[in-house]
Amino acid sequence: MNTMLDPQTIAPPYRHRYSHAFVVPPNSRLLFSSGTVGVDPAGEVPTDFGRQVELVMMNLTEILRAAEMDWDDVVKFTGYLKPQCDMATFAEIRHRYFGSVKPAMTLAWVAGLVDARWMLEVEIVAARAAH
Repeated sequence: MNTMLDPQTIAPPYRHRYSHAFVVPPNSRLLFSSGTVGVDPAGEVPTDFGRQVELVMMNLTEILRAAEMDWDDVVKFTGYLKPQCDMATFAEIRHRYFGSVKPAMTLAWVAGLVDARWMLEVEIVAARAAH
């Protein structure tokens, strides 16, 4: 089981929406995703930010499934968002996938991504104890 690490000797995570760190047990299987963007299976990129966030999370769900993992196994979440993105929408959609799980997280505003149509890019690290 992955163990959340939030030392009481430092300030708590911003708005208590993530964890400072996770300790992964020995012999765990690890998954490192590439940056994932809001593109549907046909290669279409919606112009709506909320739809792009949903696609990112759905694409990451499929990556986790392929590794026989789920959102409970995610220990690190890194998001890169363009400044015009709606952080409230992003947080609400992200929360639906994580629920009470609070992985270590980094979010950054970026000037741009490789494709100008992309409004965000997300990568994850997941760990599951070996069977």
